[in-house]
Amino acid sequence: MAAALPLLSACASSNPQDDKLGTFLVAPGKYVLYDCQQLNMMDANYRSRRDVLRTAMADADKSPAGGLVNLLGYRTEYGQVEGNLAEIRREAASKNCTLKPSTPAPAVAPPPPAKRRLR
Repeated sequence: MAAALPLLSACASSNPQDDKLGTFLVAPGKYVLYDCQQLNMMDANYRSRRDVLRTAMADADKSPAGGLVNLLGYRTEYGQVEGNLAEIRREAASKNCTLKPSTPAPAVAPPPPAKRRLR
């Protein structure tokens, strides 16, 4: 079992962009009844979820068992999200819809450091 952990960790830490698992996890034609507005809404929701998962996977990679955590906790959902996004793009293209680009969240300046009172 201990010998398998490094192998699983190496597999889990591969580039998420290379993962084609999503094509097997999402039914073709899932979004055929959606109109352009609904496709845009779903696209935005899945892109937001993908960003959350990427952040969680990057944070997990910082720990010694991060690859295993990614494999067991995040990879399947990440694959589903990527598959849904691909299916949404296909359906939007077939309906000549223009998917809205994601708008980056406005940069918020960190609060100023609290002033220390001298006693």
